[in-house]
Amino acid sequence: ASSSFVVSSNNSFDETFVLNVYDVTGRKIIDGLRCTGNARVGENLSKGVYHVEIISGETKTVLKVVKL
Repeated sequence: ASSSFVVSSNNSFDETFVLNVYDVTGRKIIDGLRCTGNARVGENLSKGVYHVEIISGETKTVLKVVKL
């Protein structure tokens, strides 16, 4: 991503999901952002590697994002 990135929910019922974003050292940068549908995040983050944790119900997914 160059300026921000979008996280989309695949839920057909627009279920709320929670986002946490961690920097490469494991420090939590964004904590408990509640979203429905799509979430645009990262505008205020510096260049670097981040891990985006998406929690939807009992499911937790972690994605690696590189901001250029």
